Amino acid sequence: MLLTLLVTTSVAVTPAPEAPAALPIPPAPPITEAVKGELYGAGTEPFWGIRISGTSMVLTTPGPEHDEVKEFKTEYSTAMGDKAHMWSSGPLTVTVAFGECSDGMSDTTYPYSVEAVLVGEETLTLKGCAYRPWGQDVLSALPMIDACLALDDIKPPIGYAAATAPDAGFVMLSGSDERPLLGCTVVAGKATTADFGDVPSPPGTNAEIFIRGPGENPGGECYTAPEVKDADGKVVGWWLDPEGC
Repeated sequence: MLLTLLVTTSVAVTPAPEAPAALPIPPAPPITEAVKGELYGAGTEPFWGIRISGTSMVLTTPGPEHDEVKEFKTEYSTAMGDKAHMWSSGPLTVTVAFGECSDGMSDTTYPYSVEAVLVGEETLTLKGCAYRPWGQDVLSALPMIDACLALDDIKPPIGYAAATAPDAGFVMLSGSDERPLLGCTVVAGKATTADFGDVPSPPGTNAEIFIRGPGENPGGECYTAPEVKDADGKVVGWWLDPEGC
């Protein structure tokens, strides 16, 4: 997982109860920047998914009894102007393009579209939406995470976080049966939270769940949660398994 350098920033916090009509989701990076890390794409009818990195593509497609997962080592990668990028490996070609995309099943708006073409006895063309998993940039978002957690006595898990500047960004604090999903906006070092339970979340929310340290490994007796370390090797948190034990 690609992790950006931690930026240490002093952040003030001020709670606010009002909920805006829409989430102040930070804009997605252009394709030229997004392809430097990992991208995730998925589609419906049929349900399928793909993870794209600089070295491989992992394609998941439905099978007669269970999902079929195939890994392809990336053989060729090229920009198609400044709005799209293509990867290929043997029978598989994948193209991701910048532009709003809907999966047709939720209110989530994705920043990229994706198309995968798998050549075999019959050519399979799969279309869907794509986004950049937020966990790649968790270190740069730590100042915003800390500002938002300072407003909450429970210190809930983080389902999404993104920094737009050293002192600005957006964080989703995971909800539960007892409490709503909270969105937290940090602007010029000041954090505010609001109930976003009925508002569409950013793409990838809760696909990766971050627990801020210090503390005990949150995996308990079930598993050992992967550690997140800063540039100096200090443990700053853990990745929680979204599926639980």
